[in-house]
Amino acid sequence: MEFQHYSNPDPKFFHHPPLLGGGKVEVWNLEETLGRNMTGVGPVCKDCIDEGITTYRKPVEGAARNRCTTHQRNRRATTRVSAHARLCAKYGITEEEYQAIKASQGGKCFICQKATGARKALAIDHDHALGYTREAVRAVLCGPCNKLIGYLDVMALARAIVVLQEHPAQKVLNSNGSAL
Repeated sequence: MEFQHYSNPDPKFFHHPPLLGGGKVEVWNLEETLGRNMTGVGPVCKDCIDEGITTYRKPVEGAARNRCTTHQRNRRATTRVSAHARLCAKYGITEEEYQAIKASQGGKCFICQKATGARKALAIDHDHALGYTREAVRAVLCGPCNKLIGYLDVMALARAIVVLQEHPAQKVLNSNGSAL
C-alpha cells in the first residue's frame, strides 16, 4: 500500500496515513487526541508531542499530563528547583545565602540534626510576627521540626525540655503512693 502525504494549513490538525486494509484517511483534531499516540492507540507524553517526538513512550502511571519517564523525571527536578527558588525569593534571600545558613548548621536541620534535605529541601523557618522578610528568617528546618515549633510557643518548649530532662512522672511513681 502506498502512503500519500496530506497537508492541512491548520496546525491543530494532523493527518494519519491511510490505515491498512480500509484505505480511509482519518483526520484527527490534535486537541482531542493529546492523550493518544500517533497510531491512535494508548497514551502519549504531552511533552513529547510538544517537542515533536513521534515514537511511542509509555507514560508513568499516575503522572500528571501523561508524561513519559524522561519528561516526568525532568518535570519533577524542575519543579523542585523552581519551588525552592520561589521560597528563597519569598524571604528575600539568595540560594547562596540559603546554602550558607544550611552549612552553618552542619548541613542538617538545626533542631533534630538528622534531616539533611537530600530528599526534600529543608524549610525556611521564620518569625511570623515579622512576616516574609530577611529579618524574619531564623533557621532551616525539616518539615516535622518546623511544624513542631509552629504549634508550640517558648513556654511549651521549655516544659518539653523539663519532661525530657527531669521525668516529672517519676516523682509520682517513686513516692510509694504518698502523693496519691
